[in-house]
Amino acid sequence: MEAFADSHWPFRKKSASLLMERDPSIIPIMMDILEETSNQDINYWSVKVLENFGPEAMDALKELSAFPDREIRYFVATALSFIEHDGTIPILTDMLGDEDWVVRQEAAKGLEQRGDTAIQYLRVVFATGDQDVKYWIIKIMGRVLKEDAVRILEKAIKVDDPEMRYHTVIALGETDNEAAAPLLIAALSDSSWIVRRQAAESIEQLGEKAVKHLMKAFNSGDADLKYWVIRLYGRIMGGQGVRSLKKILESTNEKETQYYVISSLGEIKAIEAAQTLTDCLGDGNWTIRKHAADCLTGMGKFALKALDAASRKEQNNDFYFWCSKVLEGLGKRAIPLLLRILDHEDKTVRLQAAHALAGKEGKKVDQTLIRRLSDKLWPVRKEISEILIKRGESIVPTLLEEMSSGTDDIVFWGKKVIGTLGVKAARAVLTCLADQTTGKILLEKVERFHDPYLTGALAKYLATKAEGVMASRIFKLLERATGEGREVWDALDKEIRKAIVVKISGRKTQTQPVPRSKPDDRHKATTISIMDANVENPCGYLLDQDIASLLKLSPHKLVPLLGQALNLRYGIIHGLVSEYSLEAVVGVTKKWLSLTDEEQGKIKKKETWLKNHVRMANRETGS
Repeated sequence: MEAFADSHWPFRKKSASLLMERDPSIIPIMMDILEETSNQDINYWSVKVLENFGPEAMDALKELSAFPDREIRYFVATALSFIEHDGTIPILTDMLGDEDWVVRQEAAKGLEQRGDTAIQYLRVVFATGDQDVKYWIIKIMGRVLKEDAVRILEKAIKVDDPEMRYHTVIALGETDNEAAAPLLIAALSDSSWIVRRQAAESIEQLGEKAVKHLMKAFNSGDADLKYWVIRLYGRIMGGQGVRSLKKILESTNEKETQYYVISSLGEIKAIEAAQTLTDCLGDGNWTIRKHAADCLTGMGKFALKALDAASRKEQNNDFYFWCSKVLEGLGKRAIPLLLRILDHEDKTVRLQAAHALAGKEGKKVDQTLIRRLSDKLWPVRKEISEILIKRGESIVPTLLEEMSSGTDDIVFWGKKVIGTLGVKAARAVLTCLADQTTGKILLEKVERFHDPYLTGALAKYLATKAEGVMASRIFKLLERATGEGREVWDALDKEIRKAIVVKISGRKTQTQPVPRSKPDDRHKATTISIMDANVENPCGYLLDQDIASLLKLSPHKLVPLLGQALNLRYGIIHGLVSEYSLEAVVGVTKKWLSLTDEEQGKIKKKETWLKNHVRMANRETGS
């Protein structure tokens, strides 16, 4: 028995064979060892040895059937099934009440193998058994007795006890006999819902054997019975039953019956069922249309295929309304069909498709909705704009691209969308620009800005955060602004413009002024004049003027003059002006220029000296 735990199966098998050759007198020793071990291999092979001893091991197996270990109880139920002795029946019957379902099921299999002998015993036990025991006994009786069980159970299904009727319909389903069908169909009208539900499951278990009887009951039953009959017929027949269900649908004016048929069709995952439901989307009754649409939504690819075919034919507006509703619930795979419906000649249909697309993600959807801002009808354009607003800031980058190359209507409604989104629109653009890849794509595709709010936000971003090639691209884009966007760009706050000048001029300067372009010109200048060409001696000019006079000059002219006079890179002066007051920078510059060459020569690092003195001067001025 210790060898049963060996890692090699041949050793375990050989050890069991050796023990099977021994006398049953070893059983008590085996039981003592089983009391002490929890090894599953030892448990399994020990029960196999006991099974070999047959009736002599019955007491031991009965004791083991109540062991705490679930695995041992399962092994015992299996072993008892192979012992052909009537003594196994009471043990297996007791195990029908085991706490573990797997053990109960295995015990039921063993009793079923004992046939009529087990049935005689089980009939006696049935009256006193608990719910689990009764459940399994009734299943066993149905499986073993077959047609004979139907005659026995015919009386049981009429008793007043709903619990007994419940167990009876279970047994009738286990008979797998057509004779049980009428009894089960009658049980569909039982006063107990649990009995009705179990009768339906048992009929479904009988399958096609019950179909003939179901259709007969449909013609004579009440509304509740028709519900069960139609539902079960659809479940049993599947796609093969669609034609019959369609005939019922077309031949009756009873809305309840039509509703039941639609429910049944919705459970059949087949193109034929989806096509029949699609035909219902144009029905004259709202309840029928909606229920058909709800059922189609759960049919996936079958619904999509059926709707695609139906939408190519002439349909009423009700059809398209519910078609769009279904497609809205079918996820991304419905997008191509919605895009096609969006071209429908009827404005209401177009709007319904647009609303269905509103919840779909993807650039293709964004582009299609935006291009619909040029729809020939104003109500459609307005509705589309509201849909775009609801989509939120994610729409903005694509909207700007489409506005750049779109029609006047797209520009007009696009500005309304951006204006309504406000700070969200600006945030979307800035987030896009913060990423090198998406920012580059946006700036390459957007030809010009129209919106005043975005122009202002982008100008501030350029002045404070944009760097390098990105800054250059943003500047070029802003220089191409038109309409209200151009007005904002031209009237930019002087401090923001100064920062932009500093940033752009730090990369590239120009000694001649560039005339500002007219707002309506398509080709805009890409640099800003930063030099005053009339000043030939910057040092002398700065020393001759007092600070107050110098501060009256445009920073666009003054900052480069300071750099030339100090013989320093413009970037150094630009940095100082950005961090400290212009007055402090000008004052320290004049102080440096007033030093003699000898005094200047004693200072090794002009740049460090300048920065330190500007910092002190800035504190003294209280800036």
